This record gives sequence, C-alpha cells and structure tokens, in this order.
Amino acid sequence: MPTWSTAFRSTHRRFAQARKRAEQSLDRARRAHRAAADRHREAERAHMRAAAAHEQAALLAGDGNGEAHQDAAEHHREEARRHEAARVSELEREEEDFRRES
Repeated sequence: MPTWSTAFRSTHRRFAQARKRAEQSLDRARRAHRAAADRHREAERAHMRAAAAHEQAALLAGDGNGEAHQDAAEHHREEARRHEAARVSELEREEEDFRRES
C-alpha cells in the first residue's frame, strides 16, 4: 500500500500535468484569437483601400458610373466596420478566456 507521501507526490504530479495541459490549451486559444484578430484587421484595411479606390473612381467617372462607385465604396466601408467589430470581439474573447483561467 502506498504511503501518504507517495500518494501525495502522485496526486501532485497529476495536478501539475493537468495544469500544464490547461496552460498549453490557453496559450493555443490566445494564439488563435490573436491570429483571427490579425486576419480581421487585414480584411478591414483591404476593404478601406477598396473603398478609397471606388471613391477615386467615382471622382474620375465621366460615364455616369460615379454613383455606382460611391455605392461600392459604402459597401466596402460597411464590410470594414464588420471586420473591425469581429476583431474587437476576438480580442474580448481572448480576455474572457484569460479571466476564466485566472
């Protein structure tokens, strides 16, 4: 029969291993949230560049397509706002995961 000391060490070792696995899982989740937030930031920037290009095209349009370009620019700005909201959500979920694990 194991002694109290042996049982304690065994339990402590299992606890330490479980804690290490939990920390690794949290680290993976943080990296995933950060990567998703970075992708949303890039998408947001791409949509803002597209909106600017459509605004420029609207100014240069001499064939009556200016309004269509303005509509497209507004669509891209709306998409950029969605990506910004998604990025903020990812960062909030990262913070929530951290608080839950603390």
